[in-house]
Amino acid sequence: YMWAGMAEMAQGQVHTALTSLRQAEAISLAANANQRLASVLDAIAYVHYSQQELALALDTMQRSLTLVRRFSTPVRVVSSLNNIAQIQFSLGQPVDALESLDEAVFLAQDTSRNHLAVVCSNRAEILAYVGRFEESLADFEKAVTLYADMDDQYQLLATHINWGQEYCNALHRWDEATLHFVLAQDMMEKQGEQFREEKVRLLIGVGEMAVQTDRLDEAWHCLREALLLIEEKELKWWR
Repeated sequence: YMWAGMAEMAQGQVHTALTSLRQAEAISLAANANQRLASVLDAIAYVHYSQQELALALDTMQRSLTLVRRFSTPVRVVSSLNNIAQIQFSLGQPVDALESLDEAVFLAQDTSRNHLAVVCSNRAEILAYVGRFEESLADFEKAVTLYADMDDQYQLLATHINWGQEYCNALHRWDEATLHFVLAQDMMEKQGEQFREEKVRLLIGVGEMAVQTDRLDEAWHCLREALLLIEEKELKWWR
């Protein structure tokens, strides 16, 4: 039922997916299968998050985290905390998101370099958002250093886009922003059409920089292309 629900969600069958996942939840509860239940709750939270039902997503992820703390591994706790932080940030709760990521970073230092890179990158974005730029820069640098030893092009690409947009653009460091955007563009071109949502994010970042530097024709081109991709790929949350 859990795999069926995830497959149905991938096909856009949201109502059917939730029905399957609720069945999986009931079975897990009846069997007292706590780790499986946590996985099912993660999937349910993802469905709510994808539909912008953020309060439901957060409540479901927090239920999952309670189980994971008791019955699973520190790496799984890190993953859950990272997911919760993303929802909290989307809800306009950056302070709560940073608290979740602070714990995630603390746990990840002794458990997983991969997870540490991810949570440092995500924390860097939120630190920049709240104006703690020195700490943000340290996290961006640490994330990129960690990714240098991995083969995770998606996360490295996302980190360069966020570094350029959330940190460099905010500080009007246009040359540095351009460097990160060019690196992201080069990585994207090597991967073809794999990173469609990241292409939208990159275009928004470059468009914002162009507006701030009075290159309005370039800004129009970038933001118009981003809007077309949003409509084509149904990425309405970026509109």
